[in-house]
Amino acid sequence: MDKYQLVLQIFAVLFICYLFYLLIKFIVAFAKMKRLSIYSLDIKDDKIERSFVFNIIFKFADFLKSLVIFNELGRTYNKYIYGDSRLRKGIDYVSIKILLGIFLMFIYTFICFLVRDNINPWIIGSTFVLGFIIPDFYCMIAKTMKVKILNKNLLSAIIIMNNSYKANGSTDSAISDVVKRTDGIISLEFKKVLSDINLGMDASEAFYRMYIRTKLESVLYISRVLKVASKSSINIALAFSEIEKKLINEEKINNEIESIIKINRLALIVFALLPLIFVVSFVLFNPLYIDVFTSNVGRFVFAIILILYLFYLVVIHHTFRGDKYGK
Repeated sequence: MDKYQLVLQIFAVLFICYLFYLLIKFIVAFAKMKRLSIYSLDIKDDKIERSFVFNIIFKFADFLKSLVIFNELGRTYNKYIYGDSRLRKGIDYVSIKILLGIFLMFIYTFICFLVRDNINPWIIGSTFVLGFIIPDFYCMIAKTMKVKILNKNLLSAIIIMNNSYKANGSTDSAISDVVKRTDGIISLEFKKVLSDINLGMDASEAFYRMYIRTKLESVLYISRVLKVASKSSINIALAFSEIEKKLINEEKINNEIESIIKINRLALIVFALLPLIFVVSFVLFNPLYIDVFTSNVGRFVFAIILILYLFYLVVIHHTFRGDKYGK
């Protein structure tokens, strides 16, 4: 068996390299598909776009649909399905979670076989749990990034709606203008709002549903303005002008705060590294200091210096963080 050990290890390395090659190839193909998707037809069930990996995910998801225990779990992930996603429903996320856990279990088992080690049931269970929860972190990060992008583009959407109201347009036409003149997540969210209105929902309620999805205060302002406008005779164009001014002022303040935070972070890094640079320069030019720290007294002095340095880091962190900016 030992004489085949090297061959098996070489085969394992080549197999892992091949997996990385497939992963890189899939990422490149997915990026090209995203860039070219705006020039392609909007086909709901496009078999050409489906790769080998997505076919496995979808087939396993169809199997999970037949198991009632996974249906409720799949519905909790429907909120992560956007119009630009290649996944169909939340059950596809559950399929990815389980398949990734099984894949990591297979990798661990394969490595144990190569090094001729016993399989630890605790480790193999941990690898499955790790693969099962990794997509959750991806979903949370992806949703956070989408909300940030939506928050940045919301001002342009409000400007478009305000211009439409100034031209004596209705709320439906104002939302349609936003859908036509924007793209990405902001257009998808306003499409959902327009769809809710077409189903008979009040505009204020449709925007409140958007607020529930995004948790953006500006969307809540729109919902309240539309609710008041439906019950009174206020000038809705004037109200949206006030919202526009408010968002512009908030954007200016946020930009100033971000610039201050960046300067503070840079200053924090510089002041944190200064003592280290000072100590390293002393040691480089005076190698005898290394011998001093090898004694018991030197170790005690080194521990005191380390504690003082940690206390120094805490002090400068609170000094440069600025609680009023953090809030």
